[in-house]
Amino acid sequence: MRTVPFVKMQAAGNDFVVVDALDQPALNWPAVAQDLSARHTGVGSDGLMLIERSNAACCRARMFNPDGSEDFCADGILCVVAYLHKSGKAQKREFLLDTLSGPRRVRIGREFAHAVEVTAEIGEATYEPAKIPAKFSGDAILNHKLRVNGRTFTISAVSTGTPHAIIFADELPDDAAFFKWAPLIERHPLFPEQTTVQWVVVDSSTRVRSRIWERGAVGESLACGTGACAVAAVGNRLGLLSNRVESVSKGGKLVIEIDKSGRLWISGTAVIVFRGEAELAPQRRTTAGN
Repeated sequence: MRTVPFVKMQAAGNDFVVVDALDQPALNWPAVAQDLSARHTGVGSDGLMLIERSNAACCRARMFNPDGSEDFCADGILCVVAYLHKSGKAQKREFLLDTLSGPRRVRIGREFAHAVEVTAEIGEATYEPAKIPAKFSGDAILNHKLRVNGRTFTISAVSTGTPHAIIFADELPDDAAFFKWAPLIERHPLFPEQTTVQWVVVDSSTRVRSRIWERGAVGESLACGTGACAVAAVGNRLGLLSNRVESVSKGGKLVIEIDKSGRLWISGTAVIVFRGEAELAPQRRTTAGN
């Protein structure tokens, strides 16, 4: 058996196993993510955040969902940035972090014993259906009537590095409705790579509340950074929200800002929960490049 050191971290309740692979040999990271993310047989998390070397930035942050699929994750970026700062591997308070969506600017804010406030650039929202991706013939999926097993939902779809379906509602769904409809929308044929689903209540032009179902075998999550960005972008485009929005979910609060160029920024507190070592089966080893 081989052991891999990790740090368990969370941002607004979105939790990750963070592995510093800057000096680690390559492993079968999708399989490692499946093992470590398992709630009952592993460490338990919404995904694996992997830190690798990069020629384009300070480091490269990669995220793997619990099903092993690679994805882009805003809350995960907050955690990686906090880890790099706390471990002394990022000397500056502002730097570039390489991601699946390219290099992103990040900033360190206030510090606490086991937590760091972080602001990160997420990029522009993408509405073009083919780039979400979504099978849709129009220019954008905004207030679209989606038929799901006999019921119609009004959804707006967007990508903020990963696909999202947003449902603005008068109230958040109860458990019965949420667990019935969320997975059906996630796997609807409109979304060939599935989608994260969010019900959203607009309290004011600067505050929303969400309930979140994440793709990639996550299920309900306490927070979703790219989802909060998606809500802010869509809400702003529809005239419901301002350029600065407080996004509240079961796990806590994130703040999203849209700058003058239309780029999204996320701010939140990343917390170190605990450190440990995980034993990996021999078949999790692989060649470099995965």
